[in-house]
Amino acid sequence: MIYFSHITNPFQPNKGRIDNVLDDGKTVWDMVREQKVDLSRPTICMIDGAAVLRKFWNDTVQPKSLVCFITLPQGGGGKKSSNPIQVVLMVAVVVASVYTGGAVGAAYGAVWGGVAAAGVSMAGSFLVNTFVPTPRASLNGSGSANSIAAQSPTYSLQAQGNQARLGSPIPVIYGRHLIYPDFASQPYYAYANDEQYVYQLHCIGQGEYNIEQIRIEDTPIDSFEEITYQIINPGERNTLFRDDVVTSPEVAGQELLKDEVCGPFVLNPTESVIDKIEIDVAFQRGLYYANNNGGMDNKTIQWRIDARLIDDEDLPLGDWFTLGSESFTSNNHNSMFRTYSYTVASGRYEVRATRLDVKDTSSRAGHEIRWASAKGFIVSSPSYGDVTLIAVKMKATNNLSQRSSRMLNCIVTRRLPT
Repeated sequence: MIYFSHITNPFQPNKGRIDNVLDDGKTVWDMVREQKVDLSRPTICMIDGAAVLRKFWNDTVQPKSLVCFITLPQGGGGKKSSNPIQVVLMVAVVVASVYTGGAVGAAYGAVWGGVAAAGVSMAGSFLVNTFVPTPRASLNGSGSANSIAAQSPTYSLQAQGNQARLGSPIPVIYGRHLIYPDFASQPYYAYANDEQYVYQLHCIGQGEYNIEQIRIEDTPIDSFEEITYQIINPGERNTLFRDDVVTSPEVAGQELLKDEVCGPFVLNPTESVIDKIEIDVAFQRGLYYANNNGGMDNKTIQWRIDARLIDDEDLPLGDWFTLGSESFTSNNHNSMFRTYSYTVASGRYEVRATRLDVKDTSSRAGHEIRWASAKGFIVSSPSYGDVTLIAVKMKATNNLSQRSSRMLNCIVTRRLPT
């Protein structure tokens, strides 16, 4: 048999607690359905004291296991501020009480198991509240980060601009409005012939809209020849560019030197797969050699990019393989940037870079290469749901600065069925 317990309030474990003994051969999802475990709030499952990820809930639970569901509290701020240390300790008390009660119950019976669990719970709660008391609420109500929900920039007095509000609600707009749409995904950059391009996906809101005008600050977007865009209505796909792209934060302009491996750096997060890798390199001092006649001779730089498949625990799944052995020659003293794209089999990757030639350190030469960034293109569903989006591709020019590129706004009117 399997010992089942559901704790709905970790601060008062015995209040509303559900205990039961179930037959063998069940999965965690079977218990969720049969015992009607409410998953609308954050809930963790612990089997014999160890937390179990939901991707393993389809596995059959071993006999005599103690399965405990703990629903975590929500909220905070307002009249009752919370202490994160107290929360962690109380969850530890809950786990200890459940584990102790299950062990005692298995040895001496369910009644004694309940008594032991209650004793551990009360003693643990008393100690936690004694040494880590609940903090008093702030008199001005500003002592908690959760006291006020993140506001939409549409009705905020802060500086207007496009931003990514992760975890916040998708706007629902009624009537006619001037809005600065949120990013539906993080923007990313690429280079072609020393020209920088930025790719942005904006979310207008849920439902359908008549888009009266799209502007960069106060200027209509059609006035910028360097901008192309696509309006994506509900059910349509973004055909302008790949928008689910991750950029490795560890790659940040490191200089590549001969036979010194830069990396490896993990490219995409766990439980995600990519099928394309882009590497950006920068020649910030140019690439040249100043000859005795006052002209510029060619200089060449060679480097190699390697990749390796890894699992969600960052362990390698195979050997390193070469994405590309690259070479670049120029006699230009201006800064230059290049993007190199590689198609790979779907998976999770880490990458590294190595320079293959010796750097010319002469003051007459520009012979430096830096690894600017590494990007991975995630394989994802092309459907966005019942939302309207705008995909924008911008080329950096004198007309378009970095600040103005995040000042895209629209005049929209919501469309509703009558």
